Amino acid sequence: MKKVAIILVVLGILFLLRNFGINVWGLSDIVRFIFKLWPLALIYIGYEMYKEHSSKSEKVTGLLSNDKIKPKEKEKSYKLKEEHTQKKNKETSLSVSIVDTIGDLLFAKAQEPETLFHYKSAYNDQKIFKYDYTSKKKGDLTITNSFRGEQLFSQLKERGFLSLEVSKHIPIEVYMKTGIGSSQMDFSDLRVKKLDIHTGASKLNVVFNSPNQEQMEEFDVSSGATVLHMEKLLNANFAKMQFDGGAGKYYLDFSGELQRSAKVMMHCGASKVKLVIPSDVPACIKIFSTMTHIQNLGGFTMVEEGVYQNDNYRIASGHKLDLEIESGISNLIIN
Repeated sequence: MKKVAIILVVLGILFLLRNFGINVWGLSDIVRFIFKLWPLALIYIGYEMYKEHSSKSEKVTGLLSNDKIKPKEKEKSYKLKEEHTQKKNKETSLSVSIVDTIGDLLFAKAQEPETLFHYKSAYNDQKIFKYDYTSKKKGDLTITNSFRGEQLFSQLKERGFLSLEVSKHIPIEVYMKTGIGSSQMDFSDLRVKKLDIHTGASKLNVVFNSPNQEQMEEFDVSSGATVLHMEKLLNANFAKMQFDGGAGKYYLDFSGELQRSAKVMMHCGASKVKLVIPSDVPACIKIFSTMTHIQNLGGFTMVEEGVYQNDNYRIASGHKLDLEIESGISNLIIN
């Protein structure tokens, strides 16, 4: 927008001189000519705004490439490390809050049976993450950003790496609110009671490779300009999943073991959404939008306006999967 500013300054000077009756190099003729060409200014301003937006989008897209995090490589790229292992005591459950972090995150089950959680962070010059743990019957672990205010912007240039492994032997509740960065969250073999995820301009991979032995009470995902990849969601063992998406790219794989009837409520903005629903999962999809472009509805039949069912849904007497999708100008792909 610097060029636009210079043009506006020059035009302002020309009009000011004209108002004082100063005719420099045929100023009146120049002004009259400019009046005829003023729509070009709108075209140029629009073009500059488009370039600026495209440049930002490319930066975000580069950040949000679909490659999974390689934790060992990320960790090796930093000079300083902090590590702590908390042994299990009398805790019957664990609450984990990861709040306002910027950087790369790896979340998985602990390797040692006596470990409650294993915390590891890596950085270069300044400590980026800090954690606090309190315990009674229920363990409460909070991980936050060490930076506040203006210091937070300096971290954008040098993100850190955070690894957290938690026990698979007790129920856990996870609240996650992250900014710019990449996260790999593997809930395989973990007993997840609640899961609440809020992401900004980031990349997030979530996977449930094995059935959750806990019945999940809450499963909420709120995502902004994110590339979000979620695999084997039926293994999460939820009754209701709430998904709120912005202008992002979302891949949701509803494979896994359907342990009880499940309902998914989705609200999406100008996004690209791909749903993978195996043919053996009894599924019904209701779409509330006239602006959504739907592709690849193989295996699904429209039973009424905006309602699609697969063959298994119509004959199933047991557990079923119901999805309700409200979307803006979106591209919806169903496989």
